[in-house]
Amino acid sequence: MYYKDIPKDLIDLRHENKKMIEEYGHDVLVQKTNKKFRCKCWVESYREAKSNCPYCLGSGYVYRIEKHRVRRDNASQIISRPKLLQSTEIGKIHLPARIFWMSYDSEPKEGDIIFEVGWKNGKPTHVISAYEINDVEDKRADDGRLEYYYVACDEKKGIKNISKIVIKQWGMTTNYEFMYDV
Repeated sequence: MYYKDIPKDLIDLRHENKKMIEEYGHDVLVQKTNKKFRCKCWVESYREAKSNCPYCLGSGYVYRIEKHRVRRDNASQIISRPKLLQSTEIGKIHLPARIFWMSYDSEPKEGDIIFEVGWKNGKPTHVISAYEINDVEDKRADDGRLEYYYVACDEKKGIKNISKIVIKQWGMTTNYEFMYDV
């Protein structure tokens, strides 16, 4: 049986998730790291990148930034997200973390960074917050069809002041670049 042959009374999770994201979601920028190419700040002899590098944000890899529509929620389920609690001298504290629902074609990976940004006339104006992806669950239906992604993130600290977000268009591809205060 093909998915186009599914009776109308059955739920199509891919379609329902897309509807939910479109109706209740918001646009973000996702920095996707390319693990094939190293950033110019990478020091091979030490096998590390500069932590304050404005080009790779300390990851050591080249990246691109894409616009995606997502649905966000607080990561409050202790059972499903045990990394979000941290023991301290005064007791347990809840770390600032978020859960994002992302479309089946977004392909998020651990280590990618989600930037929540302000928008004006369809263009990003400033960064509100940043979250590093630490867990990606690909949600699948019967026969293994990918329906959507359930993404857990921790707040990313140490992002330098971004003074401007530049949009670059190459044919059908749109990329975003951050300009930093020097």
